[in-house]
Amino acid sequence: VEEGLVAVSMDGVMRSERSTAFDRWFGVPAPGARFEDQIRATDPAIADWFSLGLQALVEGTLPEELLLDQLPRRMTRGDRTLRLAYTPIAGDGSGGERQLLIVMTDVTEQLARERMERDTQEMMRIFQRTTHDRAGVQQFFAEAGGLVRQATEGAGSIEHDLRIVHTLKGNCRQFGLESMAELCHEAETAMQDDGQPLADRKSTV
Repeated sequence: VEEGLVAVSMDGVMRSERSTAFDRWFGVPAPGARFEDQIRATDPAIADWFSLGLQALVEGTLPEELLLDQLPRRMTRGDRTLRLAYTPIAGDGSGGERQLLIVMTDVTEQLARERMERDTQEMMRIFQRTTHDRAGVQQFFAEAGGLVRQATEGAGSIEHDLRIVHTLKGNCRQFGLESMAELCHEAETAMQDDGQPLADRKSTV
């Protein structure tokens, strides 16, 4: 598995120790460049998230384990997905500076395999349910389709759409359709973030 490795100081400045994969993915950084600035063109939201998380880590207002866990764990690079992991490197006790080792792993193929396995399992559940309860399966899809139409047609309020999507998410989870439940959760999060009902974002739902 190819990994991008880079060590940064606690003010975010990258050290010279880096893997060739990191330089290939994000370019060779100039001396004194900061990690968040190097990845900003690739994923600006993650760059901002890392900057805030590193500042909190330096301030140490919460346990270090919790603060490390709050740093971003995934980022996108074009059509690729990178997983991020962090390991603190303590100073050597003689004035050596504390650092943070960042390990970036390309997990695109792994995620694709996991999605394929999940889709296969969900399809098998539907076939099994159809064998034992065809009427129940037909009723589920009819009700789910009705909820989707209610949420995407007309001028529903944000509260109305959130209630419908939440109901649909619960129904999908009960039916074992986790992929659909995750899509519902993403729609809920998007509506809560920008206050835009589903009818106004039909092209992206």
